[in-house]
Amino acid sequence: MPCATRELAAALEATGDAMGVPVKTVITAMDEPLGLAVGNALEAAEGIRILEGAGPPDVTDLTLRLVAEMLLLAGLVPGIREGESLARSAVASGRAFERFERIVAAQGGRLDPRAPAYGLPRAKIVVPLAAASSGFIARVDARAVGEAVREMGGGRFKTEDRIDPSVGVVLLGKCGDEIAAGGALFEIHASDEETARIAARTIGDAIAISREPVPRPPLYPTID
Repeated sequence: MPCATRELAAALEATGDAMGVPVKTVITAMDEPLGLAVGNALEAAEGIRILEGAGPPDVTDLTLRLVAEMLLLAGLVPGIREGESLARSAVASGRAFERFERIVAAQGGRLDPRAPAYGLPRAKIVVPLAAASSGFIARVDARAVGEAVREMGGGRFKTEDRIDPSVGVVLLGKCGDEIAAGGALFEIHASDEETARIAARTIGDAIAISREPVPRPPLYPTID
């Protein structure tokens, strides 16, 4: 798989080069979900929090890195460090969020920073999923979590399926975090209790708890 990852990254960059478009790939760990939110409206709200300077550390770091890579490709900064510094300044000053508001308005969208969840769709019920035992989170299967959200209506099985933007999952812990038995691991945002129960079974199988401490995985893994 690592070899296939590098080959895919190289193929994408070569395709861009052949079309006269500079492309830079960034390989990140995807064993667990990036950030804390999985689901359309939940991820949109998390993206807004990043622009406000209050997003989860991993996806915030990746966002700043991607902005820096684009600034470097455009020749606007001499290096990644300078690009990340410029991106942080835009967030801290509020310019990043202000520009996002203008983009939303230009496309006919609505955004209310004062409303709960910024006025985005909200699920009818929110159900916590508790840890069965104490220990350290050793695994969060990103694919299984994504499939659970799709089963709740957050994605399509067929092209004609309608998507419910309000459903999804919020992680309350990441790999390496300590958790007590009975402590909440996830919040399941669902349209009804039955779909929440189905999602809980799928997500429950996606979690592994270790009795021993688990190192937090790096965001940018070493690819051999």
